[in-house]
Amino acid sequence: ESILRSSYSDECKSREKTPVAGSSPPLSPGEQLTIIEWQEEQAKRAEEPSEKDLERYLYYITHGVQSDMLAAQPPQQIKNILKLLPDHGEAESRTLQKLKSDNLEEVFHDYDFSLRKSIVDYVLRDPSERRRLFISSIPRPFPPRVIRGPVPWSSSYREARDCMVHHLFTVNPVMLHLQELWFKNFSSLRFVRLEDLFAANLPLLPEDFEALIQRRCQITRDDLLDIWLPRCASLFITHKELWLPLVPRSRNVTPVSAQEFFSCVATLMSLQLRGLVIASLQELLQFFTMHQDGNDFGEEYDITRFEQPQALVLKLRVEEPSIAFQPMLKECWEFIHRSFMEIIRSAVDLPRVLCHIRAPCPSPPLKQPDFSMEK
Repeated sequence: ESILRSSYSDECKSREKTPVAGSSPPLSPGEQLTIIEWQEEQAKRAEEPSEKDLERYLYYITHGVQSDMLAAQPPQQIKNILKLLPDHGEAESRTLQKLKSDNLEEVFHDYDFSLRKSIVDYVLRDPSERRRLFISSIPRPFPPRVIRGPVPWSSSYREARDCMVHHLFTVNPVMLHLQELWFKNFSSLRFVRLEDLFAANLPLLPEDFEALIQRRCQITRDDLLDIWLPRCASLFITHKELWLPLVPRSRNVTPVSAQEFFSCVATLMSLQLRGLVIASLQELLQFFTMHQDGNDFGEEYDITRFEQPQALVLKLRVEEPSIAFQPMLKECWEFIHRSFMEIIRSAVDLPRVLCHIRAPCPSPPLKQPDFSMEK
């Protein structure tokens, strides 16, 4: 007879709907002593297991749990145990090798037995399971009688956690949904993509290259406005129960918590935009740096090295008694500078997600970091 039955899956499904309690708060020594005394009283009231109970209990531990239900022992655990042993090298005798082998076998056996026993004990916590398996009582575990001292950093930890929960909202599920949406659908988005630049009909005139950069930036900006922001707003509508309690019901009360929450949301989305801008700038920089070595091929000439397409084309005109470039080299640097600045400007003045949730929108544009080229 198996210790697990088909209703176990139904029990797991019902447990998923039950809210999980947080971790136990730190207890004072007096509170811990009270819990130990209560456990002692409960142990005295418990019925001693009969021989039949012990026999069935041991049977279900050894035969009721199948081996494929057990989690494998972590390999790092064995490595940590072996690190505690002195290293005898090749001089290790057969007796020590046999002793080490026996001890490792004992570790594997204890791990297997403890895992099986834990599963059986967990199942037998249900009174209906005890009746089904005809086990009225099980051996009492040895109670731990250790009182932990007070934790000196618990108060500062609680204060820091309360600040993150009620002011920074780092553990709010909405923040996780926003991060998941970005990484799954928009993390590969770029204002300027290296593949698109190479796919253009290179080389281009400087003004044509600048127009190409502007078109690519406008396409990405439209995607952010038409796809990213509405999908972010839909998350707030779908999961409104996660943030609506922050909004006061009375119009006379200032929504401080709601304002802080949406400011944190704006900061998170601004950081995502900042990553998009930096990645786009790096791709454009990589496009120009492929020619950074110039035409100095050194001692050995590699014919494949100079088969890369040129980025820009300049016209040469004669101005007696000299020649000149059209446009001038200084103007080319200005074209390149404007291309980088176009990427930065494309991420500026995007509306906050709050504008897509309600109208009219009283909030300022999405906060943007300072991308000044002089810094």
